[in-house]
Amino acid sequence: MQLTRFSDLGLRLLMYLAVNDRQSPPVTVAEVALQFKMARNHLVKVSATLTRHGYIRSLRGRTGGIELARPAEQIKVGDLVRLLEGSEHLIDCASLHCVLNPACGLKSALSHALDSFYDTLNTYTLASILKGRSTDAIQTLQYDYIRLVV
Repeated sequence: MQLTRFSDLGLRLLMYLAVNDRQSPPVTVAEVALQFKMARNHLVKVSATLTRHGYIRSLRGRTGGIELARPAEQIKVGDLVRLLEGSEHLIDCASLHCVLNPACGLKSALSHALDSFYDTLNTYTLASILKGRSTDAIQTLQYDYIRLVV
C-alpha cells in the first residue's frame, strides 16, 4: 500500500505545526510549502481539509496563519490517514465490473487488512512520531525560516 501525496502533505504539515512553539511570526501555508519544497496550492487544499475536520485552526488577517486545533497527543495517526486517504477500499470491485465480485473473498481480506493498518497507525499519535530527530529537523527548518523573514 502506498499513501497518496495528499496524505503525505497533511502529515508533514501537522508535524511542522506540532513542533512550533513560537508566538510570532505565525506559521503560514506559504512557509510550510517553502520549507518542504511543496506546491503551495496543493498545501492550501490539504490545509482546508484539516481545518474543516478540526485538526488545524486558521488565524485570519494580515498577521494570520495556521496552528494545531488540538494537542498533538490527541491526534491519532490512523484516524488522520483514514481521513486524508478518503477511500474505504483498496480495490473498488464494483467499478471494475469483476465477474468474481459476488463470490470473491479477496474484498473481505483486503478490508480486514486495511482496518488492521489503520488500527496499527492509531497506536501512534502525532506527538509520539515526533520524538527524536524529527523534532530537531523541524525546529531547524523553523529557525532558518525565521532568520530569513526577520
